[in-house]
Amino acid sequence: MEEEFYYNKDKKIILKRSGTKGAIKTKVSADVSDEIRGMSALNRSNTVKTEKDDGIRLVNINQSETSASSRSNFTDPDDNEILNVYGEDEREILVLTDEFILRFNDDAKTEEIESIINDSKFYFKKEELGINRFTGKISNKDDYKNILNLINDINELEFVDYAHPNFKRFTNLSNYPNDINFSNQWALNSPGYDVNIKPVWDKNIRGAGIKIAIVDTGVDANHEDLIKNGRLVQGYDIIYDEADPRPVNSDSHGTFCAGIAAASGNNNQIGICGVAPDSELIGIRIASENYDGTWYSLNGDRDNANGILKAVFLNADIISNSWYISYESSDIEYAIKFARYEGRIINGVTKGAAVIFASGNCSLSNGADYSVSYPACLKDLVISVGACNESGKWVGDNGEDWASRYGPELKLCAPGINILSTKTYNSDDNNNPVKYGYFSGTSAAAPIVAGVAALMLCANPYLTATQVEKILIETSDYITSNPPEKTGAGKVNALRAVEAALELI
Repeated sequence: MEEEFYYNKDKKIILKRSGTKGAIKTKVSADVSDEIRGMSALNRSNTVKTEKDDGIRLVNINQSETSASSRSNFTDPDDNEILNVYGEDEREILVLTDEFILRFNDDAKTEEIESIINDSKFYFKKEELGINRFTGKISNKDDYKNILNLINDINELEFVDYAHPNFKRFTNLSNYPNDINFSNQWALNSPGYDVNIKPVWDKNIRGAGIKIAIVDTGVDANHEDLIKNGRLVQGYDIIYDEADPRPVNSDSHGTFCAGIAAASGNNNQIGICGVAPDSELIGIRIASENYDGTWYSLNGDRDNANGILKAVFLNADIISNSWYISYESSDIEYAIKFARYEGRIINGVTKGAAVIFASGNCSLSNGADYSVSYPACLKDLVISVGACNESGKWVGDNGEDWASRYGPELKLCAPGINILSTKTYNSDDNNNPVKYGYFSGTSAAAPIVAGVAALMLCANPYLTATQVEKILIETSDYITSNPPEKTGAGKVNALRAVEAALELI
C-alpha cells in the first residue's frame, strides 16, 4: 500500500491503516435532537440535551484476514460511505472524513486565495473564528480515495499556512471520576498540603472581573453553585453551533472543572467554593463523555480549535483545557497561538490569554507512555499542569492506580486526587438529587491553576500571558521527586503568585 501521511505545518505525520477498526458514514434521519436544536436556549432549559449525530460509526473488522492492509479494505452491505481509519489503540484512532481545514497566510493575495476556493474539486466555507480559515470538502465522492494527496498538495503552496484533514478523533478527558459526595476540600484548606489560598481571599482578591473559559464537555448552566449572581456569563456549544453551553444528559466532566475553578463562595452554605469564587465562567462545549459509556468522544479537529477561538472572541482571560488528543494538528496549534498572542485586550493593548492544559493521565503498567500529552506538550504556547496527591507527591508515587504524565514540557502541578466539585444534576439509586462529587486526575489540577491565574489577574489585570506563566512557575513550591520533571517547578502557591503579581503594578 502507498505510504499515507498528512502535514502538521512542515512536519510529515505518517499514518498507518487500522487492521481492527473501520468506519462508515450512515444517512442520519432527523430525531428529537434536531427538534431541541431549533429551540431557544431559554426554552431548552428543562429539556434533555441529546448528542448531535454526524452518522459516523466505528465498526470491527474481521480478524481472520491475514494482513492489516486487506482487513482495512472492507465493504459495507448497506452501501454506506466507507471511511479510512488509522491507528489501533481506540483512544488514538483517526477517522479520515471528506473535509479538511485550510488557513492562508496573513499576506496571501486575493487572487491566490481565489485560485483555491474556486477550484471545482472542492466546496469551501469560510470559518467565522480566526483569520483566513476555511473548511473544505471534496465535491466528488470518487476523489475520497485521493483526498490526502489533494490536501497535501495544497499544504505545500507558499501562500498557505496549513492544510490538513478534519480528522474525527477521540478527545480524551484527563480524569478518573467517582461519585462520593460532600467531603472536605483538602486542596484549599489543608495547611501544608493545600495551594495556600485563604490568605489571598483574606486580601479580598477573589477573581472579580476575570473570565475563565472551560473548554470541555459543557457546563451545567442551572447548577446552584455556578449561576450565583449571573456568573456563568456566556457559553457556546461548538458541536451544535449555538449559545447553549449545557452538556449532554448527565455528562459532568466540564461541570466538575468549572466548579473547581470558580464555584461560588459565601452563598448561604451551598455546596463548595472554587479557587476564584467571584470570577466569571464561560462554558465552551467541544466534546461529550458518552461514547460507549467511556470518557472520550469522537469529534473533529476543527471543533477543538473553534472551542479555543470562541473563548478568545468571548473575551476570556484564561482558557482552561482538561483534554488531550493523539497526533498533531496545525489548526489546534493555530488556535492556541492566536489565543496566547492575540487574545485578551486591556485598554487597547493585547496581553494574551493564558492557555492552560492538563498534562494527561496514564496507567502505571509496564511500557506506559508517561510523556506529556498533546497539546499540553507545546511548551512555548501553553501552561501544562500535572497532578500531585494529598501528601504533596507526584501522583503515581503513593499507591495510586494511575499516574500524572510528565516530562520537560511540564510547567507545574496542582492537587489532582479526590477533589470535591460540582457535577451535572442527576439522581442516586434512591432518587435523591446528586449535585457534587469527587473528581481525580490532571483534569482536576488544571482548573485549580486556572483559578489561581484568575486571582493573579484580579490583583493585576495588566499582566501578559507570558508574565502569568513566569510567575506561576517561579512561585511554585518545589516538590522533591525522582526524576525532577515529574512535578515541573512544583505545586502552585496562590499567595506567592498573587504577591508577585502585585509587585509588578
